[in-house]
Amino acid sequence: MAADILLYRAEKVPVGDDQVQHLELTRELARRWNAAFAGEAPVFPEPQPILSPARRIVGLDGQAKMSKSLGNTIGVMESPEAIWQKLRPAVTDPARVTKSDPGTPEICNLYALHRHFSPPETVEEVATNCRTAGWGCIDCKKVLAANMTATLAPLRERGLELASRPGEVADILASGADAARRQARETMATVTERMGFLPEGR
Repeated sequence: MAADILLYRAEKVPVGDDQVQHLELTRELARRWNAAFAGEAPVFPEPQPILSPARRIVGLDGQAKMSKSLGNTIGVMESPEAIWQKLRPAVTDPARVTKSDPGTPEICNLYALHRHFSPPETVEEVATNCRTAGWGCIDCKKVLAANMTATLAPLRERGLELASRPGEVADILASGADAARRQARETMATVTERMGFLPEGR
């Protein structure tokens, strides 16, 4: 991870909670290398983390963070039907055995998803109806499914649009790869010069 970041001299890096410590290692490597070889003109910036409010989302099984390998995710490209099929059996507040049992939204995984996908007034309504047993968990899931579908719809539409133009996408990826290679070569040339190595081919 450190090499991938430093090679392109990234200043900001989007990470999840479980990657912050790896980014700190990268920052330490940048500091030490700059101190040893860069003098008054640092080569590597100390990258700062970009942490979003949704940086860690618990999976639909309620056991761990969302992970494709665990099969507890909802993908950006999921259809409305697929979203509902995944939300319907999702784990909720274990204390709500029946619809008439009041719940505690703060310990319910789906309430956390509401905070990311539903407007504030809906989040408040969900919390109230959970605590008072005004809604059953299935009612909560239906509202969440609708809001997730609405939020993800533009991303899904854009994804389908790009999928219909594979040649154009391939060209964009190739252009980005060329730019990345140029940046990597420039970084390595600077690094080898500062460390006193001979240029490549000499």
